[in-house]
Amino acid sequence: MRVEKAGEKTLLERENRRLRFQVQRNLASDILTRSAVLQKVIRTIEMVAAARTPVLIEGESGVGKELLAQHAHRLSPRANKGFVDLNCAAVPSSLLESELFGYERGAFTGAANEKPGLVEVADGGTLFLDEVGEMIPEIQSKFLRVLDSGTFYRVGATRKRRADFRLVCATNRDLKAEVAAGRFRKDLFFRVNGVKVVIPPLRERPEDIPLLVEHFAKQLPNQKRFTPAALEALSEYDWPGNVRELHFAVERAGLLAEGERIDVADLPPEIVEKTGRTPVATAPSATSVPAAATSSLDADDGSDDGPGLARVRAALEQAKWRREKAAEILGVSPRTLYRWIKRLGL
Repeated sequence: MRVEKAGEKTLLERENRRLRFQVQRNLASDILTRSAVLQKVIRTIEMVAAARTPVLIEGESGVGKELLAQHAHRLSPRANKGFVDLNCAAVPSSLLESELFGYERGAFTGAANEKPGLVEVADGGTLFLDEVGEMIPEIQSKFLRVLDSGTFYRVGATRKRRADFRLVCATNRDLKAEVAAGRFRKDLFFRVNGVKVVIPPLRERPEDIPLLVEHFAKQLPNQKRFTPAALEALSEYDWPGNVRELHFAVERAGLLAEGERIDVADLPPEIVEKTGRTPVATAPSATSVPAAATSSLDADDGSDDGPGLARVRAALEQAKWRREKAAEILGVSPRTLYRWIKRLGL
């Protein structure tokens, strides 16, 4: 009887794990794609998600490397712990060591209190290092020691600490070429290159563009739809900024389009010019805005002309009142946006 109960318990545990994995997989379905190549990349990530093996994600800027890293974390046994991310290119080299390993009080001028590093914070979870190829050699050697021994020292400390984390790295560089050039340690490359996947750029998977446009358009406050001509123009563009650039293009077009539909004329000028599309001329109406009143949306000409209160407010709300992002949505410089905000009393 006791053996039978133990067997039933094992079966229930297996079924619970299977159901938990399926739920996590459904929750982690943020990656939208029809591309067979990208679907293969996703399947690879799902196959290794439960392992401790490090993952290296390569791809151009803006293709969604962090999204794929989050997908791996959500499907892993560490999903209930933290996903800790650090962009190595965004932190000055002089501060990267303390960001990774933390520091003790008095370790350097200004260290009034102790601070745990991200390696320590990621204990039990996933540590995601974006642009790992930007890490300087001195920090590379110290980080390699963490991967080899699972131990590290805070800056200014004498007590050794331990951390157990799953490592996922991303880079827009060819790390093999960086190793050959002497800019990246060969031994560290072997440690981070446990399972390597490469996300193809958006220009190599044009079948994803309509799917992504529809997804981003649903996030617009006014729920506008793109005309077939506008979708064709978007599909023909080569997207050097990849999905990130597409996202901002959709946001900008949605905010600046006058009618209920977004046409070629509402797309960013570089897309119209690059694809050779000619915007369809429409008859002026009583509610249309003269071209002279909107020309400053595409260039910072130093004038005080600008869009109306509703457009600027919509862009700011879409960007959660972050001026730099709102300026990107409107296609102008932050200086021009600040001038509009001041003039409109926002």
